[in-house]
Parts: sequence; structure tokens; C-alpha cells
Amino acid sequence: MKKSSSIKCDRGGLKTRIGLSLIVFFVANLIYPDVFETVGYMYEVSLGMSYVTLSIGAFFLITLLVATQFKSLILRHGFDIAILGIYLPVAVVAAQISAAPYFLVYPVVSILSMAISVRLFERLRFIKQLNSSGFGNTSLSRLQSYIFVPYAIIIILLFSLNPSTLNFNILDTYIKAYDIRGETSGEGLIGYFVGWFILLFFPLFLCKANKKLAFLAPFFAFLGALYVFQVFAVKVIFLNFFLIAFSAYVYRRPYLSHFPQLLFLFLFLLSGFLGWIIHPLIDRFFYLVGLNSIYYFDFFFTNPLRYFEGTKLDLGFSSYGLDAGYLIDKVYYQGLGTNQSAGFLPSIYSDFGIFGIIVFSFIVGLLFSLVKSIQASSRMYSYLLIVAFAFSLMNHPLNMLFLSNGLIFILFFVLILRRKSFNSSVDSSLLN
Repeated sequence: MKKSSSIKCDRGGLKTRIGLSLIVFFVANLIYPDVFETVGYMYEVSLGMSYVTLSIGAFFLITLLVATQFKSLILRHGFDIAILGIYLPVAVVAAQISAAPYFLVYPVVSILSMAISVRLFERLRFIKQLNSSGFGNTSLSRLQSYIFVPYAIIIILLFSLNPSTLNFNILDTYIKAYDIRGETSGEGLIGYFVGWFILLFFPLFLCKANKKLAFLAPFFAFLGALYVFQVFAVKVIFLNFFLIAFSAYVYRRPYLSHFPQLLFLFLFLLSGFLGWIIHPLIDRFFYLVGLNSIYYFDFFFTNPLRYFEGTKLDLGFSSYGLDAGYLIDKVYYQGLGTNQSAGFLPSIYSDFGIFGIIVFSFIVGLLFSLVKSIQASSRMYSYLLIVAFAFSLMNHPLNMLFLSNGLIFILFFVLILRRKSFNSSVDSSLLN
């Protein structure tokens, strides 16, 4: 009876999914004035609610949820995070600053393109074979062991060379984050190594693949996150460790079905009690993403696109001489030299416009399908990986994710991992 109840709760959850997402949407709107009062001194913008934009935003939200009601909970949660973390910030901020409703079209087109892409790619014979038998013969347990050993050695060496970083005065580092960043920078291999934590190390070490590493792997994952935070003051790495660790904790629990909505709602409500800590965080990872996205869309709608200017993919058609983030800082902020990044969607729009949004969103849909195929080796790893990947899209350009964040290795894992069959269970019914 317990099994049937859990399955029924999950499969009949579209109304609950819509209801919880709308609650997150309206709570995010209610909280923003308080957050803006804390951090708004940095922005040359004033608040003024547009109920037309608010209503249109709610309508588009429902449309996206219906379009992404996949049978697979792994895919559905990937899209939930994309909707709540890419579309919702734009919709909330656009309503709060009375921006034109057409700004909402860009994330809507992106997420619908991802959904269409997934439905198309899931029909391909290649994806079907990955989902069933795969092509490789390496178990996830063995892969975890191979990567853990050199990782653990590097972490031990780093702490040995700099033992002062092995401390838990986290609040002090958090307060001094910008001063620390001004004194240090991650370059070369260390820079890449830092980027690999979110997509490569955390999901792999927090999934229960190898019983011998059941304690050691998560412990060393935490030590790596602690080292990066203490040395480079990279908050996103430290926060992502706890995000993925919490996702691993709720995995297989009854409230997993609507975990993304409950997580976002919890963070917004928590800001009412710990505003001085939470307000800057949700501003940086939610509201500022929405505000900068609108600035990107506004600027590059009327100005030439960048065509990957300044990168190894530079097509030579642009001559701004500045990264997109610095351009936005110069035009919409005080021009103090801050890189105003905004994640996957605005960065792609700045390079290739609406055409780029459609094409690269199709690529994201393919990546979602590939990550989902890993469930035939380990559903927990597939789930944690899609959670990490979806959250990364909120703060990183897609091209950066491949090498700097280790996504290319994940795609390699897709091919070499051995697939295995599962007995029928509540877990497999929910996640298929």
C-alpha cells in the first residue's frame, strides 16, 4: 500500500506542481522589496509593480510546467530547476520594476526549446540504447574509486601546503569574501580544478555507488568545498556542496516529488528570519540573475551581438573590446569594473540572439537526455547530476560548463558506464 500511494502521489502531481510553483512565484514577488532594501543601493533601478507583467508571468509559468510534465522525475526536476532558476527570476524582476512583458519571451522560448529537444532526442535509437544497454563496461562504483584516489591525494596535499585553511571560521570568510577574491585568483589547472567540483566531484562522491567509500567520498568532497571557499572565497562552490548533499539526503524520501519547489520556497521563507545572511545570497543567485538578464536582453536587442568575442570561438564579427558582463556594468551600473554575469541564457543571447537561444537550448535538451540515460547505471547519480547541471545553468555560460566545470567528462561517463537492470521498486517507478 505504501508503494502504490507514493507512485500515485508522484504521477498525479501536475496540479500540486503548478500550485507550489505559483506559491514560489508570488512569495518571490512579496520578498523582493525587503531584499531590495538590503542590497538595492547597488542598483540604479526603482521598484514599481506591474500587475499586467505579473499576470502574464503567472500564465507563462503554468504553460511551461504543463509543457515539461515528463513521466521521468529526473527530467521533471531538471526542468523545475530551469523554470524556477532561469525563467522565474526574469518574470519576478520584470513585474517588480514594471519592465515590458516581452522580456519574458526569451526564457519561455528557451525552456520550450529544451522540452521539444528532449522529446525528440528520447526517440532516437542512440538515446534508447544508452537508456537500456549502453556502450561501456565500467561500473559506477569502479569509476568512483578511480577518480576518488587522485582527488583525495590532491586535497590532502593542498591542506598540507596551506594548513591554515583547515578551519571552520566560515562566517568570517563570508564577510571578507570580496577582499579575499581581490588578493587571490584561480588560474591554470587550479582554475579548472575549482570548476570541476559542482558537476564532476560533488554528484559522483555523494551518490552511494561504492560502499567502501560511503563515508570517505562525501567527507573529502566537503573538504574540497571547504578549501576552495577558504582560499578563493568562491561561495557558489561551498553552497553547491550543501545543495547537492541535501538533494542526496531527500533522495528516496516521500517529499522528493516536489523537492525543487519546496527548496526554493524554504529559502525565500528563511530570508524572513535570517535576512542579513539570506538576502545577499538570494539576490546574487536569483534576483540579480533576473535583473541582469533583462539588461542583457535590452542591450543586445538594439546593439550588435558579440559572436563569442574574446573567446577561442571568436568569429571576428564584433569589436566591443569588453566581455558582455563588463559591458552591462558600464551601461547599466556605475561602471566600476564588475563582471555582471547572468548565466546560460543571457550569455547565449548576447552572442547569437534569439537564434542562439533556440539552438543552444536544443543542445541543453540533448544534455538532459544524456544525463537521464545514466539512470540505467545509477538513478541517484543521474538525479544528483541533473540537479547540479540545472543549477549551474543559472550562473554559468554553456561553453564554460564543458571544460571549466567538467561537463565534457560527464559526457564521457555516459558512454563508458555499464548499464544494469533494476528490480521494480518505488524508487524506480518514481524516477523512470
